[in-house]
Amino acid sequence: MDYLCDNGYYPDNDYDGNGVFDEDDIIFYIENYIWWDSDGDGTPDGEGSFRGDFNLDGAVNGTDLSIMNGNFGDNPIGYA
Repeated sequence: MDYLCDNGYYPDNDYDGNGVFDEDDIIFYIENYIWWDSDGDGTPDGEGSFRGDFNLDGAVNGTDLSIMNGNFGDNPIGYA
C-alpha cells in the first residue's frame, strides 16, 4: 500500500480504468488485491480486505481502532 500511494501516478496503477490514479484506485486495490493474515504466521489467509483494516487481519475491529487512535496525527506512518 505504501508503494502504491507513493507511486500511484504510474498508468499501471489505474485499477478502475478511468484514466486517472485516485482514491477509487486505492479502494479497488485494497478490496481486491491486499492479502491478509488472520493468524499472524506470515502466510496469506485471504485476499481482498477492507478500508480500515490497518493490521491486515481480514477484519475491521477494535484492534484497528486502537491502531488508528494510537497513530492519529502522526506523519508519516504508512498504510498501517
